[in-house]
Amino acid sequence: MHKCGVRICKFLATIAVFSLLLAGCMGDDSPSDAEESRLSVGPAVAGASPFIQLVEFNGENLGRISYVNFTVQAKSGSVSKPVNVTQYRSYLERQGYLVSNSTTVKIPVFGLYSGGSNTVKFEVGFEDGSHLSFSKELTSPTYVDPAAIYDRLRVLKARVANDKIGFDFFALQSGSGTPAIYDTDGQLRWVGVPPVLNAAHSLFVNGGFVIGGSDGDVSMMLTRLELDGTSNSKLVVAPPYIGFHHNLDLGKTGYLGEFDARINGVDYIETILAELTDEGHVLTEWDFGKIIADFMTKNGDDPSKFVRPGVDWFHMNAALYDPQDDSVVASSRENFLIKVDYKTKEIVWIFGDPSKYWYTFPSLRSKALTLAPGGLYPIGQHGITISPDKKLLLFNNGYQSFQQPAGAPQGDSRNYSAVVAYTIDAAGKTATENWRFDYNKSIFADICSNPQQTPDGSILVNYASASGRTTSRQVGLNPQHQVVFDFELPTTLCQTSYHSTVVPLEALNLR
Repeated sequence: MHKCGVRICKFLATIAVFSLLLAGCMGDDSPSDAEESRLSVGPAVAGASPFIQLVEFNGENLGRISYVNFTVQAKSGSVSKPVNVTQYRSYLERQGYLVSNSTTVKIPVFGLYSGGSNTVKFEVGFEDGSHLSFSKELTSPTYVDPAAIYDRLRVLKARVANDKIGFDFFALQSGSGTPAIYDTDGQLRWVGVPPVLNAAHSLFVNGGFVIGGSDGDVSMMLTRLELDGTSNSKLVVAPPYIGFHHNLDLGKTGYLGEFDARINGVDYIETILAELTDEGHVLTEWDFGKIIADFMTKNGDDPSKFVRPGVDWFHMNAALYDPQDDSVVASSRENFLIKVDYKTKEIVWIFGDPSKYWYTFPSLRSKALTLAPGGLYPIGQHGITISPDKKLLLFNNGYQSFQQPAGAPQGDSRNYSAVVAYTIDAAGKTATENWRFDYNKSIFADICSNPQQTPDGSILVNYASASGRTTSRQVGLNPQHQVVFDFELPTTLCQTSYHSTVVPLEALNLR
């Protein structure tokens, strides 16, 4: 090539490189999504309860928002962590707060302290990674509970600075209204609103409450109650079921619901467990009356003496799915714990007080686990779970059966309740108590109640029916099982806190 041609090529190449560098510089100087949004904080309006407010943000191109994080600063002297929630665009769009091309977005803020001012800090993130920060004071009115329960918490032992525990917020799943969330300082931080009138049969999952039979007087509804105060309900497609009772628990893929049923004019009381989808459809069912009767017949016993339709002979109060062996465990308050295979529904083992009536039947006795010396048999148990370290964890109420036939043994009783963890050896047909917490045998809750263990080993203990069924006690234990806090609320029977659950408001992501 001619030298001149070479010079021209080099010149053109230099121009091309310069153009690319110039384009890059211009790109660096272009405004970010955050800058282009011209975002500003607007007014706040009251939400569904004093613990919820909707904060308005105004700007442009708000469809580029990726997330909004808010932090409710803790009160002076608080030991609990601040409420910290990230709401991603998918959540904001689904809830109707963020609409593409809108110049306004409303952000639900919840977990406020009632009766005063709250400092709330916001971070708004955008698609290009840019973000903006804001702060706003929100004043919340004082909450007065119309049932005179939730605003009556009494601190028996306060959590103090440097007390380490693996959770900061918990919810009471109440039979007297919506769930109520407290922090570990004993401050009430959230309640819902109607149509939820009874949240006993509920669980906290994916950032909200799923509640069985809570839509007014319609007992066969499955309601989703969000922390922004909104809710939606679906009819459970489940004939011949006639109503939820006791727990709603996590299943293999859906929710384990406990039902009463009416078949050919006969009430089947608290013997049927079913797994439900979010839409309220039944995936599968375990009829424990049939499962047990078939097994007893096959093994030479007369089931009519034990399985008695029309009578509350079983009284199922909780269930769990065990992924370790693809099984389901049901708690029969009147009798025992029973594990069955998820698919075949064959009985794997039975674990309960051998001084009760069930143990007099050879067929049932053949499936019984033997408890290692020194342990407590489960008596009247509630709140069964598989703990993070793979133990069978339950609230061991300690009170004998109510519904055995006349003259049949009702089993042993104790004058205190305990939380107990067991290791189960199905092959060896043994159970070994790993540990127990009995609060120096100082509290007796004969019905309801539950424990929950967090991954670090801390425990939330709900004594739902203490002091002769007049008080609810919420006790927090650190991993060494030392009492970190102890709160008391009024109750009738176990309505205030049929069940309690940890709620991660200190680090909640809503998608």
